[in-house]
Amino acid sequence: MLSPKSPSVKPLRPAAALKSRITNLPSWASENLLIWATFGTAALILWVTGLDVLLAHTLYHPTLSPHAFSFATFLRQNGTLPGTILAVLGLIALLWPRLWKTRPLLYRTAMVVTLTAVLGVGLTNQIIVKKLADRPRPSEVILADTPTTFTDGFRGNSMPSGHAAMGFILAAPFFPLRRRKPKLAVTFLATGLTAGLVVGTSRMMLGAHFATDVLIAGAIALSAASLFTLMSQRIPRIHPTIIGAGMLIATLAVILGNRFNITLTLPITEPFKQIQLPCPITAVPGSLDPSVPGSSLLTVILKGYGAPLSNLALVQKDGLITLQRHLGLYHSLTCEATLTTPTE
Repeated sequence: MLSPKSPSVKPLRPAAALKSRITNLPSWASENLLIWATFGTAALILWVTGLDVLLAHTLYHPTLSPHAFSFATFLRQNGTLPGTILAVLGLIALLWPRLWKTRPLLYRTAMVVTLTAVLGVGLTNQIIVKKLADRPRPSEVILADTPTTFTDGFRGNSMPSGHAAMGFILAAPFFPLRRRKPKLAVTFLATGLTAGLVVGTSRMMLGAHFATDVLIAGAIALSAASLFTLMSQRIPRIHPTIIGAGMLIATLAVILGNRFNITLTLPITEPFKQIQLPCPITAVPGSLDPSVPGSSLLTVILKGYGAPLSNLALVQKDGLITLQRHLGLYHSLTCEATLTTPTE
């Protein structure tokens, strides 16, 4: 007796086979694949086509208006503040007694935000990837000969952008909230993407980053938030002792591992009495009489470890010029200072 023939199965075409494999991936894996495919592909296109360099030249322009420069400088100093506030609120929520029982969704969201800020943006973005990439900043290489006075002053470690990553962190609540609070989740996502791109663009205006640095920072921040959301579904609570130990380790990692090399400048147009710096000052030949006002320029190449770098600045007040280290953790600071004044 003849057995019925089994129906023939046609092999899938390569594109269809790839689509089938992607759709069969776990949701977290396909989500991260989508994040990296979007941001990574855009970064790859910019790099291969040379648009990365073109955008750097276009935004860092010799005729950058004072208003645009002030806006970019403002975002350099304050652009990370919203993300920092959100991370601090997340940490407070994690330490709030019994919040993990009474408000589990709020607790999960706080967990995702805090872990994304500390481990995603702080450890992965700022220390691990930066050191592995070791990419010079645009102002050091392709923009070094651009005749403009608007410069960020930072050297080395361009990829990825830490400022942009702190903007993208505002999108982290999207992942734990998207099913229970879809409208609120979309608001966070739109806010985070906008903040990351705006802050990133301002960093490009100062010659501190390439567009690809901004895109990779976005991919790291969003991918970290997605993975920590998966973890929050399986771990309902983190014990306060573990949180404290983790914060201590993360703080030490930032202080000990975040090496920087920046150039700070201060135009001096008023008389000054004294300059207090952690290094001697080399005077360029010229009129150095502190009692005579002039267009002098103090340049300090500062090296060391710590963060945040945006709070390091030269400040002149009441005739005293000092190095401001407001609300920062720094150590092993060394510097080279030059005072340049007009020649007679």
